[in-house]
Amino acid sequence: MVEILSVSALPEYENAGEKLKSLGIVKGYEAYGLKEEKPITEGEFLALLARVLKAKEKTEISDVIKPVNAFDEFANSVYRIFFRFKRFIVRNFYNTLALNPKYEPVKGITRDSWFFEDALYLKMKGFEFPEEFSQERVITSKEIFEYLINVLTLNSQNFIRAPEGFSQEEILKIALLQQGLLDEGFLAKSSMTRGEAFNIILFLYEKD
Repeated sequence: MVEILSVSALPEYENAGEKLKSLGIVKGYEAYGLKEEKPITEGEFLALLARVLKAKEKTEISDVIKPVNAFDEFANSVYRIFFRFKRFIVRNFYNTLALNPKYEPVKGITRDSWFFEDALYLKMKGFEFPEEFSQERVITSKEIFEYLINVLTLNSQNFIRAPEGFSQEEILKIALLQQGLLDEGFLAKSSMTRGEAFNIILFLYEKD
């Protein structure tokens, strides 16, 4: 059953940014501090999502068929072998590409960029960066939630397939509702602060 929770009703974590720093999810703010009142950028938010996804990544592979008999168990075993092999191939493919000093997981992001490792991880997971991506661009709350759903549903069997005729915004609202993060007020905001983003990321980290 989906827990219905408005973003504005999320727990107000005390020192969310500091806790995320201790978990290794927030990095690189030593020189100027967290500056939680500043709008978060596209690169910063995707980096946070990549790190929380990596931190919560499950090594155990779920059954693809409900095990009822020996054939079902065999089919699940074959599926797990295939899935592990696929994951091994993808990971090594991108790690090999990354050895090339000119390789860019997304246009403009080279090995000397702070975003390189996170961008590479997202590419491994199958995330598609938009053509207009810019790591320093301040993005709207609606774009943030679109990224939120796109990243959280990577390789997920729970991805929502909405009926034909639904608009992108309606699909986004359904997906946010499933994640317990629907809030019309936040969708309408022009931007989101780092502090608000830290609070959502910590909620996602602690959510089962």
